[in-house]
Amino acid sequence: MDIKSIQPLADVAYELDSNRPEPMTVKFTVAFVAEDEIPDYLPAKPDGRRKFKASSLLREMLIDAVRGWDLTMDGKPLECNEENKRKYLPIILGLKIKRKDGAPKGETLDDVLGRALLNFAGDPENFLKN
Repeated sequence: MDIKSIQPLADVAYELDSNRPEPMTVKFTVAFVAEDEIPDYLPAKPDGRRKFKASSLLREMLIDAVRGWDLTMDGKPLECNEENKRKYLPIILGLKIKRKDGAPKGETLDDVLGRALLNFAGDPENFLKN
């Protein structure tokens, strides 16, 4: 495989599925999320067993992966820092998006912003530019 360049970050935008007359789009800059990093997000219990909720694991991965966004508050850019990511992303990641692949609305979890963003961040093709 001939690698011409690797980008550490990639940009993606999603159109939200809302009832507003004007389309609403949210943009993110994300870092690559490798599948082999998943165990890093599993909380350990004192007895050595691991118990976790998949949604918590995915949320933590995305909080780490998101490095930028176009969110504003009162018309001013909202800083993409750890505090704001923990405050706003859990709600934003649950929003519904308009599907680009033509799948019927509501038929899959891919309609959820968080799942779509994780799929994007986990696809190496979005970071390898050949």
